[in-house]
Amino acid sequence: AVKQYLILQQIRYDFQFDVHIHVDQEVLDVPIPRFILQPLVENALYHGLDDDGYIQVDVRQSDQIEISIRDNGAGIPEDKIEALLSAEVGNRSAGMGIGMSYVNRIIGMHYGGRAKLELSSRLGEGTTIKLSLPNEGGADHD
Repeated sequence: AVKQYLILQQIRYDFQFDVHIHVDQEVLDVPIPRFILQPLVENALYHGLDDDGYIQVDVRQSDQIEISIRDNGAGIPEDKIEALLSAEVGNRSAGMGIGMSYVNRIIGMHYGGRAKLELSSRLGEGTTIKLSLPNEGGADHD
């Protein structure tokens, strides 16, 4: 679904960027809350990519489900990272951080303290979003 979403965005905005997606096949059987990956990928797409941009999505299974979304965009200043992860959405401009706080709220409601959303960024180099979810099901947990 993420691959199709990104293809549609390339068509919609006539904007070319590279997309690399790697998913461990066994992860596809693990249930996770709906609509948590797309807002994170959308954040990478809308905040800093240019025509030489790329988005790399890795989904791996270990004792947890590890999701990483990386881009080579403009980066996010350190003082804005905490605000993006904050649950307070009320005074934000449209599209600024709402998806990040949404994902944070959803994983908090679904997993409590057993899930973690992290964001790291370097100005001029890009941003990495890491989402760690408990491995609660799938082929190895039947």
